[in-house]
Amino acid sequence: MRPVLALVIVAMAMGMARASLSAAGPPDPILTVRVYQTAGLSSAIERRSLEEAARVLRPALVTVRWRWCTGPNPAPACDRPLVRAELLLRIVRRAVVHHGTAMALGTALVAPGRGVLATVYVGHIEELSTATRTDPAVLLGRATAHEIGHLLIRNAGHAPCGVMRERWTEEEVRRNHPLDWMFTAGDVVAIHRFWAQPDLPAGEPHRVADTSPSAASISFNRPSISLRRPTA
Repeated sequence: MRPVLALVIVAMAMGMARASLSAAGPPDPILTVRVYQTAGLSSAIERRSLEEAARVLRPALVTVRWRWCTGPNPAPACDRPLVRAELLLRIVRRAVVHHGTAMALGTALVAPGRGVLATVYVGHIEELSTATRTDPAVLLGRATAHEIGHLLIRNAGHAPCGVMRERWTEEEVRRNHPLDWMFTAGDVVAIHRFWAQPDLPAGEPHRVADTSPSAASISFNRPSISLRRPTA
């Protein structure tokens, strides 16, 4: 299928998904994400990466409000219990555990009924960025959107294409085709169900830990990248 035709078809599908969901709730609910950044990123890189994550999430009917919880002036709300439509994002240097040649780009803790914690690994993303000669801030933002997508979909599974696919090859990262960095219409429908879920009891995630890429995370093998997800 020619790229232009494929983009038209995807745009139509996304439009149909948006139209079919508009009666079920607000078209662009606001998601608050608390950001804990300990990777030593400059404020400019951090902000550009989060802008890219928000850009990827926006067509999936999600508007993100970032709440900075590290640095000299963390938001006062960072000390309060989590509320509905609020998630946690950790931006750290590297994963604790490696398995074989795979290196995780990120993980999301998808617990039964509720997942609130996503983590992205800057050091691993920088390695991929160097190998593909791409902008690390953009790649970090896309990995962030993928992991947040898992928490919104509430599922550790992956789509066959688009930003929620499990494996990203270096060739795909280099060519930067728009279809590779979009949520599918099915993803949008699944994400919208997040807002239709009843309120869940407040509480801590079942565990806060790095897990192997085979559990569920984004990772890459050095000629390729895979995104998988840890389950609780």
